[in-house]
Amino acid sequence: MTLRINENVALALLALLSLGSFVLVEEDIMSLAASLAAFAIGLLKINLVFGSFMHLGWRHRPWRQVLTVWLAVVAVILATGLAVLPWE
Repeated sequence: MTLRINENVALALLALLSLGSFVLVEEDIMSLAASLAAFAIGLLKINLVFGSFMHLGWRHRPWRQVLTVWLAVVAVILATGLAVLPWE
């Protein structure tokens, strides 16, 4: 089941998530948890854009599943890279 939200609500969520990621970057928090939180915020923003503004939220469209699998693969690769980086 795909969650379908109003475009205005999605836009407000995107603005709030952008503000949250901006705060994470500006506070100079150099930790793995902060980096993974910023990464999760980015993935959530991508999912909002895919579902609300690119009209890929329909269940009968095959591209929704393709983009979801692609996004999951990229997320695993980048999260693994963040996890193995040395943190100072």
